[in-house]
Amino acid sequence: MIEIIHHPPGAPIRAALLDFDGTLSLVRSGWQRVMRALMLETLPAGKESGAALAAEVEAAIHRLTGQATIHQMEWLATEVARRGGNPEPAETYRRRYAERLAVHVAHRLAALERGDLAADALLVPGARALLQALRARGVLLILASGTDRDEVLREARALKIAGYFGVHVYGPGTHDPAFSKRAVIAWVLSHQCLAGPELLVIGDGPVEIAEAHAVGAVAVGVAFDEERGTGLDASRRERLIAAGVDLIVPDFVEYERLLALVEHGER
Repeated sequence: MIEIIHHPPGAPIRAALLDFDGTLSLVRSGWQRVMRALMLETLPAGKESGAALAAEVEAAIHRLTGQATIHQMEWLATEVARRGGNPEPAETYRRRYAERLAVHVAHRLAALERGDLAADALLVPGARALLQALRARGVLLILASGTDRDEVLREARALKIAGYFGVHVYGPGTHDPAFSKRAVIAWVLSHQCLAGPELLVIGDGPVEIAEAHAVGAVAVGVAFDEERGTGLDASRRERLIAAGVDLIVPDFVEYERLLALVEHGER
């Protein structure tokens, strides 16, 4: 099912920028639980109930989804200080989170790399077919993730989708500590001489959707329910709408109709 929030103007797609985790890849499915647990055990107890604190943490995680992980950890450090605690550096929290998540992800990656698990089992349904269809149209494909670039590359290779993007894989790291999706989008528009509607942005987080909306790109939000492994995540849908999304999909099973809507504005 494709939900139309705003009808795209209908223009040829010349470039497509895609998020990675939760948009294409399910290798890190469950990362929110790992981050939530770290934040809840780190934050000093306040006057609010445990449920209220959990809700505040949940809101912060989702609000910052799509940005480099360090920004979520900066929020954590700020909150620790605001509550009267002595925060560690945000980078320390980031490393701690990365170490825990690495354990969570390692078994999936090992199974992929041994061939015990098919790559498509850890892709959002229809993702590979979408990439193939975009490449067949001659669209420049760009991968931009808030996850460290080296990890994205390893996981994209294990999923056998790295080749679709060539050198255009972007994310934070020592080579680009100031990484942002805003900067990548601006670079694509400038260097490819694109009008806004010629850029397709696909992601599951409000960050890339809001940035796409701001420059007039076509924004497709992915609201795949990772917990159930199928269908639409209603809370994610609401966040995408608030960010200015044009179209919402639970997955890419209807990729042909999706591309027709984007390119021709079909109703």
